[in-house]
Amino acid sequence: MKTLAIQFIGFVFLFINSIQLYAQTGAPVTDFSATPIYVCVGEAVQYTDMSQNNPTSWMWTFQGGNPSSSTLQNPTIVYNLPGKYDAILKASNT
Repeated sequence: MKTLAIQFIGFVFLFINSIQLYAQTGAPVTDFSATPIYVCVGEAVQYTDMSQNNPTSWMWTFQGGNPSSSTLQNPTIVYNLPGKYDAILKASNT
């Protein structure tokens, strides 16, 4: 950006030659929630993306879930066997 400022007795006149705007969002910082976190066999869990820096694509992996993966932003997953399972979210904005 080029600017030229000229001061005249207490006043500032600002002339802008050009403006360039840049988005500096950086890589997403992944975060998510799951509701409910305790379910009976065959019940669904709703996963909600809460990532920062505006991701545009998502890759979820659900150990023991059906489906076992998803590219939806907020997938719903069913668990058909009792157990404790991991959910993994990888997000990208490129």
